Amino acid sequence: AKKWMEQAALGKAKDYQNIIKNLIDQSEVCKEEDTIDPMLYLYGLECYGDVALVEPLEVSEQKILNTLVLAVDTSGSCIDMASVFLRETVGILRDAQALVKKGSVYYAECDVEISQENIFEDFQKAAEFMEAREVSGGGGTCFIPVFESVEHLKKQGRKIDGLFYLSDGCGEFPEEAPDYPVWFVMEQRLYEDYSPELPDWVTVVWL
Repeated sequence: AKKWMEQAALGKAKDYQNIIKNLIDQSEVCKEEDTIDPMLYLYGLECYGDVALVEPLEVSEQKILNTLVLAVDTSGSCIDMASVFLRETVGILRDAQALVKKGSVYYAECDVEISQENIFEDFQKAAEFMEAREVSGGGGTCFIPVFESVEHLKKQGRKIDGLFYLSDGCGEFPEEAPDYPVWFVMEQRLYEDYSPELPDWVTVVWL
């Protein structure tokens, strides 16, 4: 994930879709090559006594993710962006579903506090939820509750692959940097209008 943060800073991977797709693409690969065909194994024992026929099944490679965090700032300035963010995310997760053997998604909506949060154990269920989701809200902005919730997930034993936070960047951040990569997904127009002061551990990507 660090490589893609550096590339974003260099302008080589500027948009949200590229960043999250590359994160998934760089995930750990699981090779299933140690399995055997049980029918062939039993047939060998039946025909030849103590000789079993062992032939590995076709080797398959699938990616393994841990927990991907997706958060939506529901303050008034971000509501219009939320539908675009969800639509793009649904497409990405559905494309990745065929490649990812294992991976969970933590989804949260937050203004000054979390109003909606869900955890999904596969990408398809997360995509179905977000496709039907209509985000509403308003008021102020504080990013800290989402980071606190992620810390709770870590205490439960979950490893975090990264956090993507849809926002205009105007709000209160944790004082200390987390130990996982953080991307803030923004519209370039709002970023230029608000010129938010972001911690140096946040990477901005465009929606």
